[in-house]
Amino acid sequence: METKALLKSFISTVISAFGVSMDDIRSKCRKAELCDIRMILIYEMRQGGYTYARIGEVLHRDYSTIMWNFNNYEARFLYDENFKKKVLVVKKLKDNEMNILLNLDNSKLLVLNNSMLALDTINLQSQPRQLKSSISICTELRTELLQRAIKRRQKDKAFTLKMSYYKADALWQFLTEYEIYFPDDFGSYEKNAVLIMKNELHKQLL
Repeated sequence: METKALLKSFISTVISAFGVSMDDIRSKCRKAELCDIRMILIYEMRQGGYTYARIGEVLHRDYSTIMWNFNNYEARFLYDENFKKKVLVVKKLKDNEMNILLNLDNSKLLVLNNSMLALDTINLQSQPRQLKSSISICTELRTELLQRAIKRRQKDKAFTLKMSYYKADALWQFLTEYEIYFPDDFGSYEKNAVLIMKNELHKQLL
């Protein structure tokens, strides 16, 4: 059984990996993403020795809600692929594999930054609901990548970019769904670099 201190640290790691806060988890918001994370946390906390009552206190939910989530966890895992994907992410976190690694050099970093110019042309409000979050996350990630490019402009060595799961997943979705918006002057090298990055991310996100 996990110690309460370790479990508390693990809870913080999980919510950070999915790009949410404890306030989000405790809120009354019923968005599917938050409901899934709550259910996973309830299961993990119960497995870690928390009582239903204590879990309710931590997550600001009543006893019956906590019990319902715990009892329905296994069925969701078996029949809901999106939920299962989140559970597997949490398993990786428990195995200390919380970072997704993307191998880059200056040339690939330039391609990545240039592909993100497409963010300036995408109308966020017109996008499907499931992609709006990815676009917003990639907009933040773009700033990080530009800063990395500035720092590395005098260097020419390969390096590894570490990203939390939710950022890596958003980047993969962007590279997959929005290639049509990439610069017209992208040639075979750029297209191949994007393909390599997509494949590298996809293997780790599965």
